[in-house]
Amino acid sequence: MAPSINVDDNNDLIDRCLKGEQKAWDKFYSIYHNRVKEIVSWRKWRFTDAVVEEIVQDVFLDLIKGLKAFKGDSTLLTYVQRITKNKCISALRRETTIKRKGDRDSVSYEDVEYKSTSDLNKPLSPTTFGKPEESFLKLEEGRVVRASLEQLSDKCKEIVIMRYVDELPYEEIASKLSVPVGTVCSRLKRCLIRLSEIYNDMSSGFNVKR
Repeated sequence: MAPSINVDDNNDLIDRCLKGEQKAWDKFYSIYHNRVKEIVSWRKWRFTDAVVEEIVQDVFLDLIKGLKAFKGDSTLLTYVQRITKNKCISALRRETTIKRKGDRDSVSYEDVEYKSTSDLNKPLSPTTFGKPEESFLKLEEGRVVRASLEQLSDKCKEIVIMRYVDELPYEEIASKLSVPVGTVCSRLKRCLIRLSEIYNDMSSGFNVKR
């Protein structure tokens, strides 16, 4: 279970995360990772280990992109748990739909969250960030996101596009990059944090260099 953290510490951590501090994101991840994985691993979901890892990573992607939507009307732990459960429900519905169609390989588990497209001007619509009801990418923000992507290192750009544009499963990414699945997960975490830093700075009107 996530360690207790008081409101002031939460607010300070959120502020530092939104400023793009790597150490703050690392602390955020270390505080809430076990609780997120614990929820996703509940027996009632019956997810495979591979799907559990995918969902955990995507929960933190939603948190990275949607943390600014946190209004403090609940504890941060409650907010994280709500997003995690929503993500699990979406994944379960997707798996149920696939089973009914009898074609498990035709659709990824996400709730049509990241449509394959090479045009990043189009909005990619993650499922709820605890129900702020706003997509991470609004149409007018598309150019900023694409510009942010371009400022990532080649290694980061490659893995982010593989996962969230091409919608490749973790195992296939690992095979293409000749690395373990665990390396894919940790690299994605670092790259998404970097993307968030660049995006937040560019959205605020700063010039960001690699």
